[in-house]
Amino acid sequence: MYYADLLKLCGWEEDQMAREKPRLDEAFRILDLGPGEMKIAEGRVAEGYDIDLMGVRKALGVWIGGLVDVVLSKKEGKKVVYYSFPPLGGLGGRISAIGKGDILCVCPEFILDIVLGAIFDRIDPIMETGEEKALPPGRALCAMNKIRIGAIAKGIIPVPDLLLASSFYCDQGGQTDEWLHEVYGVVMDNVMDSAWDEFPNITPERISYMAAEIEDGWTEAAKILGQKPDEKHWGEYSKLYGEFVAGIAKTNRAMKTDPPPISQSNLQLVRFLRNATSYDRFPDALKAIDLLIPELEERVQEGAGPLPKGSPRVCSFLIPQRDQSVAHLIEKAGIAIPVTFLSYDAYTAMLDTTYTTISEKSAQTELSRGLYHSTSAILYWTKKAVEDFDLDGDPSAHSGGRLV
Repeated sequence: MYYADLLKLCGWEEDQMAREKPRLDEAFRILDLGPGEMKIAEGRVAEGYDIDLMGVRKALGVWIGGLVDVVLSKKEGKKVVYYSFPPLGGLGGRISAIGKGDILCVCPEFILDIVLGAIFDRIDPIMETGEEKALPPGRALCAMNKIRIGAIAKGIIPVPDLLLASSFYCDQGGQTDEWLHEVYGVVMDNVMDSAWDEFPNITPERISYMAAEIEDGWTEAAKILGQKPDEKHWGEYSKLYGEFVAGIAKTNRAMKTDPPPISQSNLQLVRFLRNATSYDRFPDALKAIDLLIPELEERVQEGAGPLPKGSPRVCSFLIPQRDQSVAHLIEKAGIAIPVTFLSYDAYTAMLDTTYTTISEKSAQTELSRGLYHSTSAILYWTKKAVEDFDLDGDPSAHSGGRLV
């Protein structure tokens, strides 16, 4: 297998490669990834990621497996659902719980950006196709949306059965899905957001309104998927995601130490695994986290990390994932990034609720997390992160997303 060395580097085991060989062969054929591309990827992984940590290597393998799942999903008879990033929390997990592996619900551009972008350095032709088809260059249009359109137009990933679009944070995500709806006839439903002037106090009326919009979205989705998620699906998702969140919380606690034991760009790779995984592959994501936690704890005990103790500590909104050389620029300048807005998890304490329906629980959770609420909500949680992680500041300059 010409891809064996790369997959071993990315945490795949021999029996897993043998079991998935027909799928890997077909997916890499569709992706036009041959021996030369594998060698390039090996070098990029070794240079860009902390491969001394098996948890990081396993996470890279989950991303590659996630791309294989998307590429082959329609060929394997699955219903395919795409959501845009950032999604409602648990969206993919709940829909996947309905299908028990028969429904694939992921954010495809996120997977493509990491695998074909960061690992293989083959994302540019896909983005250029997206520009030719719908989103011309030079107009500040989202590269993630170009990837989604370009990959569908080139036949790399299938046309989905359903698009779940929202404008919580990014207007262009919903606009991109409108284009796909018009061109490919994909069923689409929008979930609306709320006003920006009340955080951290969220009125019951706001939650009720958002819950009604979510419920309407589930009703439309059920026409394609066969049923709406119920309490059973909520419970199955909550169990899986609860394990995931508990693991991420432990990694965040490790990042509070001085020095942080791992580059934030590597930790982000693990944290966002929930956007890469099918229902069947979610256990692999949990395994990556389980491997990483003791590795980080050992480094904390040793006082080891990519930067020396006492380095300046700052927060970022998000770490670039397309090019690891860019991701490491701040750290190469001697500045540690122990936390990002999207990795800070203090708000999970707000998940306890007196609401009873799935839609109401989802609405309260998403509004409480701040990202889908307002600029003031983002600043509220950023300030908390600065205090909680004993940071020297937040130098973020974020040009995308209308909230900021």
